[in-house]
Amino acid sequence: MSYTFTLDAEGLTPKARKDGSIAFFGELPNTPVLVIPAPVHDGREEVGVVAVRVRVQRSCHAEAVPCG
Repeated sequence: MSYTFTLDAEGLTPKARKDGSIAFFGELPNTPVLVIPAPVHDGREEVGVVAVRVRVQRSCHAEAVPCG
């Protein structure tokens, strides 16, 4: 199972962190303006659940077309 969503964060630079959170930076490169916490799994064992992963992909258009 996977989930994908598009976030319009114009003017902010997203960075995936080692803890699985995503930080968004503005003018101050070391101070995030916003942090989306890492996803959590409730710990119940379910068939097919292997890991929770986060991937940040920059897109150029509202249709989430990767920048080239």
